[in-house]
Amino acid sequence: MIRLISSILIILILFSNNVNAEIIINEVMANEPIGDRNLEWFELYNNSGGIESLDGYKIHIGTKIIEFASGIELESKAHQVFCKDIFIEGTPQGFGEYWGDGSILWGDSYQETLILTPIEIEESFSLTNSSGIIELYNNNDILVSEFEWISSGLDGYSWERFSALSSIVEQSVDLIGSTPGYVNSITPVPNDLAVELLDVSYSDGLTNVSILITNVGTNDVTNAFFQIIFYENDTTLELADHVNLPSLSPSEIFLYERNTIFDNYYNDLSANVSWDDRNSNNGIRFIAPGGDFPPVILNEFL
Repeated sequence: MIRLISSILIILILFSNNVNAEIIINEVMANEPIGDRNLEWFELYNNSGGIESLDGYKIHIGTKIIEFASGIELESKAHQVFCKDIFIEGTPQGFGEYWGDGSILWGDSYQETLILTPIEIEESFSLTNSSGIIELYNNNDILVSEFEWISSGLDGYSWERFSALSSIVEQSVDLIGSTPGYVNSITPVPNDLAVELLDVSYSDGLTNVSILITNVGTNDVTNAFFQIIFYENDTTLELADHVNLPSLSPSEIFLYERNTIFDNYYNDLSANVSWDDRNSNNGIRFIAPGGDFPPVILNEFL
């Protein structure tokens, strides 16, 4: 009986802030980066198994009520960002200029095609840094999701929901401070390899590279690979190395170490693992010294 009551309490806690758990408020950028209030945004997530329409849905931010434009639909398991402006000429910046490729057109780069096009909210809204709450009501004026934060947190770091059915909200741990359009950085996913650069150095004519690959997902990862790629002016130049990774259990690591000869003074490289359920931690860009390093040496001293 005690175990049954505990289970019921856990279920009530999980559902307490998400009444129907179909469309939920998933992530909020309240303490915007660089102090630019125009960079505030929030993200909705469709946790259902089918397409959901937002017709008649409303967002409550304090006393402010925002109605969504008609015709907005979310595919199953889709993340949709709602921002103030995608682009603003000059300053301040818009969402696309900060989280996109910097151009004034969304979708003109591979980076931007990985997520849904952000949707601008026509009505103005403001998110308080220190604490706040956003509520989502459906077309029957029933509260279906609420999202609350109780402190400012770090500048430029969003608040993320732990999972669709959870009321737990924590700061993003992503390297860029947020995950707009992607799975939240604090949410466990089945297949998730993370890449971390440990060391790059040069000695005795060789470039030494050490990189740590960790399975931070909940499942064993098999048939994955790891690559080192040369870049020149942000364009892929050639493949420097390719390694088929062994099967990695959750929390298991693989240490990549290589002593090799690179040309030039410096080399623009990236280390990447194959795509999985979270791609934001799949690669890292770094500079490695080459065979002509160092470019200047101290030859004589009096």
